[in-house]
Amino acid sequence: MAFMQPEIRQGVFIRTDEDLVPAEYANYPDGEEVSGWFCRLSAPGYLDCTEWSGPFKTAKEAEDYLEEMYE
Repeated sequence: MAFMQPEIRQGVFIRTDEDLVPAEYANYPDGEEVSGWFCRLSAPGYLDCTEWSGPFKTAKEAEDYLEEMYE
């Protein structure tokens, strides 16, 4: 996945049984709000991306997770 770039952000996400979505894009009344650092890999200019992962306590933890999982 060399063309994929890390995307790491801090914020509030909504977690459901199947999804983890940034709160500003989510409309899941039964979802649980979680906050912290979240990460995924994304291909700029394309719709390709991995699922969001998190929350992590720090941006470094999120970065380390991506390195362990995808490299």
